[in-house]
Amino acid sequence: METYSDLLKALASNWGWMVVMMSWILFIVIFGIMYSYGILFVEFQAEFESSATLTGWAGSIPIGLTVLLAPPMNVIIDRFGYRPVAVMSLVIASTGVVATSFVPNMLLVYVTYSLMFGCGSGAISLVVMSLVVHYFPSKNCVRALAFTLSGTSIGMLSFAPFLRLLIDRFGWRTTLRIIGSLYFILGIPCVASFVPSSPDIAPSVKGQQTDGDGRRMKDIQTSVETHDDCPNQDSSTHNNAGDSTDEKHGVVEKYCPEKVSLDGEKPKDRPVISSSSQHSLYEEDTSLMHRLRQAMTYPELSFISVAVIINGLADCFYYVNMVSYMVSVGFTETDGARILSVIGASTAVGKITLSFVSEWLPFPVYYVMLIASVVSCVVMCCFLVIKNLALMFCLAAVIGGVMISTTAVVTYSIPSTFFGPERSQQTWPVILFCNGVGLMCGSLVGQSIDRTGSYRSTIWTFIGLYIVVCLLLIAAPLYQRTFAPKRYVVQELHRVKHLDIKKKGVEQEDTSEKFADISKFSGTNYEVVYERVSTV
Repeated sequence: METYSDLLKALASNWGWMVVMMSWILFIVIFGIMYSYGILFVEFQAEFESSATLTGWAGSIPIGLTVLLAPPMNVIIDRFGYRPVAVMSLVIASTGVVATSFVPNMLLVYVTYSLMFGCGSGAISLVVMSLVVHYFPSKNCVRALAFTLSGTSIGMLSFAPFLRLLIDRFGWRTTLRIIGSLYFILGIPCVASFVPSSPDIAPSVKGQQTDGDGRRMKDIQTSVETHDDCPNQDSSTHNNAGDSTDEKHGVVEKYCPEKVSLDGEKPKDRPVISSSSQHSLYEEDTSLMHRLRQAMTYPELSFISVAVIINGLADCFYYVNMVSYMVSVGFTETDGARILSVIGASTAVGKITLSFVSEWLPFPVYYVMLIASVVSCVVMCCFLVIKNLALMFCLAAVIGGVMISTTAVVTYSIPSTFFGPERSQQTWPVILFCNGVGLMCGSLVGQSIDRTGSYRSTIWTFIGLYIVVCLLLIAAPLYQRTFAPKRYVVQELHRVKHLDIKKKGVEQEDTSEKFADISKFSGTNYEVVYERVSTV
């Protein structure tokens, strides 16, 4: 019995990795269908005699919705919880795939595939990303995200030839019925895991708890206000705690000394909270909408958002139009399916590799996206001259292993690794929304093939856009360092994390987790303790 009890405790304490594993399985199915749309693209265009642009929109809308729904999904998750939202979304998405097999025209494909499948799968994806970020807000953040997102690449690798095989044997309509049923059957046990193991085993977000369905509850600082953790606290002392910030800290130290310690240190080692802090010790965090509006005023966020939109446009080209491009330059549809498989395999390898090396890079992981943008320019130039199948396979390996894998993983980690844990929650929906806009608008490249019969003008456009991306990614940290030094934390976060790894040989509690402990008492103003953490 003790062994069984220990096993349950171990499972509960590591439930975050269980969520990552189940999310990985679910992503294989969701994005295996979604990113293999290039196979369905050719079938839909032949069946309904639609243009490349119209047919491409049907596939790019679901891809865009996977992140475009980020702002409203935050509210819905807060209201209903992780698991209920995931279950309902699974039903809608799988029903949409099956219903697409019965449509008589392209317009209804937009209803069943683009909207039903797109909204359902997009909602599930955002539930997954939100839950993973809450379990791993900083420590192992890139690793958990990279492993989860590697499921998208494995899905693309496996589903592209699988769809081609089923379509050749049964036709695309029967294939969609098989795939939709598989989606639902595999999805149910996966979404059932989207909760903490018990109400008191909360995600690895210090100061936050969830209920049985994963709804977020108020910060632990509320328990200080309501005397839950400090039974000896005197109400009069609490009422007088607003006189000064230092006095408030003294009250917490007196009645809740265990809350003052960051990692077993005595209260004397506590960080000094500046009297200029704008957040009261017992003041609740501002609303999400208020913080979103505040984040929208950051110029560096605008730079990164435009770069993310452009990267989304390019990624959508590979997912939706790559098979069509292969056919336009003289290759077969089977060759296009093989190219998609190579992209999927190399993307999976790239994401897994990045998940292991990201913690050991000598520079912040943010700059990996800049490197990938430079490589993207070179690849697009190669598209103009390479017509050999073997060389196309090499380009596909670079596209997946460097470009798509990097932009996918780094884009999701930018809120915490570039803006810091303080501003990650308000910048995360903005960046994901912009990524969705880029992915949804990616089918505009179909205008090139519709008007000229070639993708050549599209490739030249992408070369120019990637140059713009490089400039924007350089401008963002430069602006912070020059005009907003308090927000320039990317180098310091990397330095602290790298120093811990070098000294102890293992990953230690990251800077944001120390910030999270302090934020229970100082709101979300982490700058006031920045000097203390910088010396770790």
